[in-house]
Amino acid sequence: MTTGRFLAFVYAVAMLGVAWFLPWHGDASYVRAVRYLGANTRMARPLWTEPRDQSVTGRLELGRLEDELVGKYLRRPVEADARLSRADAMPWPDLPGEEIVQVLLDEEPDWLMLNQGSTVDVWIGQKRATPQYAVVQAIVASGRKWIVLLRRKDFAADVLGNTADKPALHLVRLPHKP
Repeated sequence: MTTGRFLAFVYAVAMLGVAWFLPWHGDASYVRAVRYLGANTRMARPLWTEPRDQSVTGRLELGRLEDELVGKYLRRPVEADARLSRADAMPWPDLPGEEIVQVLLDEEPDWLMLNQGSTVDVWIGQKRATPQYAVVQAIVASGRKWIVLLRRKDFAADVLGNTADKPALHLVRLPHKP
């Protein structure tokens, strides 16, 4: 065995030994919510901050946690500055028993402004004189486009008639705690 191979072997054994004795914090890693986030909020990096009090090994796991949270949905409401972990995320929004109206967006929304809990004014064709407000229940990806899911009960019966015009949204109120 050459000296170079011997040193490589010793280095590999030493690294395995160090890794073996480092405490594992994979399930304990977390980020903190920047504001109140309702259930079914689609997660994106602007919605959380890195905690200042995490250990070195927790920081190593932080990148993996953030990658796993992006694009997932919150299971439950979370207060501002509360911890977010893997256990708080689910792959699809939970909207049981809701009759839903879909509005297509052409581009990815600003997740801090348009997400679950935002109030929007919706219209089809000519803008109505009387605003028709709805609260966003969730936003889901559809290929390269995005679909905003709204409750049908937020609309008058005649508002969503059969028309070829695309529904339009105007943000009225930022996501907020109910």
